[in-house]
Amino acid sequence: MLSPTETARYERNSNAAAGYCAACTKPLSGETYFCDECAHEAYVETDPHGVMHDEEAEKAVQES
Repeated sequence: MLSPTETARYERNSNAAAGYCAACTKPLSGETYFCDECAHEAYVETDPHGVMHDEEAEKAVQES
């Protein structure tokens, strides 16, 4: 039997192999694993370099 983590990994891999986004299962074009929206969300949420997020960048531009 698969653990919940293994089940989720299997589902993501199956969706990607079938041409669907691994996060939201939207159909994809080309050889990608995530749609643009999910990829952007993942980048913003896991930004390891401390780069300003969209809202912070807009505030910085408005203040200067």
